[in-house]
Amino acid sequence: MLSMYHDSDIANFLEYGFPLSCEGSCSGLSEEKNHAGARSHPDDMRKYLKKECTYGSIIGPFFSNPFNTDMVISPLNSVPKKDTLDRRVILDLSFGVDGEDSVNSHISKDLYLGNPIKVSYPSVDSLVELIRRKGSGSLCFKRDLKRAYRQIPICPGDWHLVGFSWENHIFFDRVLSMGLRSAAYICQRVTNAVSFILDAHYDLQIVNYLDDLAGCDVQEKAFDAYAILGEVLDNCGLEESVEKAAPPSTSMVFLGILFDTVSCTLSITKDRLEEILYLVKSWLQKERCSLRDLQSLLGKLHFVSSCVRPGRLFVSRLLVWLRTFGGQNITKRVPKYIKLDLVWWSKFLDIYNGVSMMFLIDWSSPDCVLSSFLRFNFDWLWRYL
Repeated sequence: MLSMYHDSDIANFLEYGFPLSCEGSCSGLSEEKNHAGARSHPDDMRKYLKKECTYGSIIGPFFSNPFNTDMVISPLNSVPKKDTLDRRVILDLSFGVDGEDSVNSHISKDLYLGNPIKVSYPSVDSLVELIRRKGSGSLCFKRDLKRAYRQIPICPGDWHLVGFSWENHIFFDRVLSMGLRSAAYICQRVTNAVSFILDAHYDLQIVNYLDDLAGCDVQEKAFDAYAILGEVLDNCGLEESVEKAAPPSTSMVFLGILFDTVSCTLSITKDRLEEILYLVKSWLQKERCSLRDLQSLLGKLHFVSSCVRPGRLFVSRLLVWLRTFGGQNITKRVPKYIKLDLVWWSKFLDIYNGVSMMFLIDWSSPDCVLSSFLRFNFDWLWRYL
């Protein structure tokens, strides 16, 4: 099914494991030094190790290095999962002084096995375009890979790079680690192959964002398309999360946004808007911030901007400022022009109802262009540009 696919290595990688593309030697911990998020939740960590052993996703426990090459031990951490009492376990493969000499520091952001990374990630606009082609009232559906990265195998030659220690025992990941720099690229590459199969063999187009795969079709074809997507995942040996599947419907949540093909709207929940507004207002009181703080803020604002196109203008300068940070541990004073952009966000989020229209009609070129000044909440918009 992939004989005509441009990515000729994907089938072998799925069968035998993906190399991590780690170049050079890196050092790890000389003793067990897990983060507080792991140490303070021992029961959750033991539960995680038992589950991963059951899936065959890790090897161990060992008391010493089982390989004939140096092993790399990285610290464990855990963070709470949304809407559940479970915790997400992360292997901190960026651990080190500014991440130097960590596994991730030896993995290029631009190259994989020496070849340029050309993968791109779809957006909310990608599904809107698919809905536009199928028409108002079409049915959306989606399926989700179970355990995301944790069912995609690692090449055995790289297992020694993803070691961790718990209660004086050593373990190694056999599947992509949560916290691995190349994991997102590899996962997207896998679901891109699924997308190719559906398009080439079934004339079925989907939008695949990492482990989420969404589609849309006219009412007469949508249920068959939904079934085909499930069959292709099964034939590829990819296990789906049945409880997260969404059968064909005129409304569906994808990438955190509610799509409605009848009203042709995109919606963000009130709780999510209030959460983001609180964050923005807290930033207006900040004098300094770290790179991690700024990345978190940008993630939230990008989310809103996926529905609100004008918001993208007020994210652009934040992105430019982001590029001036030299490392995770560096803090910088928040410039006045950044705060002015955040003032716009705070005013906008205070009155925004969370609903935006999809643009499903191709607009023709205008006969003429009219322009005017725009006032927003009693302030001239140009003051915040």
